Amino acid sequence: MSPIETIFCSQYYELKKGGRDAAKGRLNATILTSVLLMMLLAGFLIILTYFVPHNPIAAFLKSATRAVGYSRWSGKLLGVGCAAILGLIVWLTFGSKTNYERMAVGWDQLPDAVLQKTIRKSLYIFFILFGFFLATTLLLLI
Repeated sequence: MSPIETIFCSQYYELKKGGRDAAKGRLNATILTSVLLMMLLAGFLIILTYFVPHNPIAAFLKSATRAVGYSRWSGKLLGVGCAAILGLIVWLTFGSKTNYERMAVGWDQLPDAVLQKTIRKSLYIFFILFGFFLATTLLLLI
């Protein structure tokens, strides 16, 4: 099971286990996946701009920040826009309705022990990516 499928499966299983509509797990997993991808992308961009300060990506980010204005909202606007684009990509590709239903049929056939492991594995994925993001943001403070 891929990391993204693990996240989708854990959201599906949590809702199904609680007696709620498991189809809502698609939206929850899409949002969670886009946030995790945002943290991963931001971490790599921070590393890239820290170790290679004069690269085209850093120049683009500086020009995009100037275009929005150097306010406290500029980073939030760029972040929300990027998260929306990533969320749309995940929603239309991996989290499409037909793909989610196909995966749900497979998950229904798995034993509960395997499904419990997917919840733990998705938490590991979250904490590893969150730790990576925090570690890279500490580079900004150095």
